[in-house]
Amino acid sequence: MYRVRRTQSKDEQRGFNGRRKTILYLQVLQKYTHFSNENRRESEPVPNAASLSENQETESLKENLKESVVKTEKEVFEDEIFRIVPARYKEKAKNIFQFLKLQESFSWNSDGEIIYKNTVIPGSNIAFLVNDFLRNRKSAPEGRYVFLRALNDVNLPKNLDVNKKLYQNNKIIKKPIMYARRNAWLKL
Repeated sequence: MYRVRRTQSKDEQRGFNGRRKTILYLQVLQKYTHFSNENRRESEPVPNAASLSENQETESLKENLKESVVKTEKEVFEDEIFRIVPARYKEKAKNIFQFLKLQESFSWNSDGEIIYKNTVIPGSNIAFLVNDFLRNRKSAPEGRYVFLRALNDVNLPKNLDVNKKLYQNNKIIKKPIMYARRNAWLKL
């Protein structure tokens, strides 16, 4: 009869099993962290009066920089849209946002709810609405038709019009509601 031979990997031949590998890895990691901490301590200078005043100046400059870098609410939602929107629509989303920022009758608050003609649309979110406008979705986000009406009123340029099924020839298209009956469909 033939015997089945089990081939061993090189690590098993050397005596390295999973537990031993883990122990060796942890030892190397501990040495690395110990030496990197020592190098950091050695590189830190001893503070004196001149360096303290320089540190205070740099801290004040950092605070001023932070204040100037703080993003506005509109920029935060612009980042959120770029995160949500597919890559092929990112340029269109950017152009739509630039266009909407310039409109006076249309804006959004810190929660992302759209404000159209000084009326807040509760439950709406500008990021979801722009994403819905760019793609063909079956479910409508809250405030879709108000958003489309706003785009119609501010005369959105034709080159930014992506979703032809929702917005054709400056008319908002609503799908007809169909009710099921046993033998026929009724349209209302």
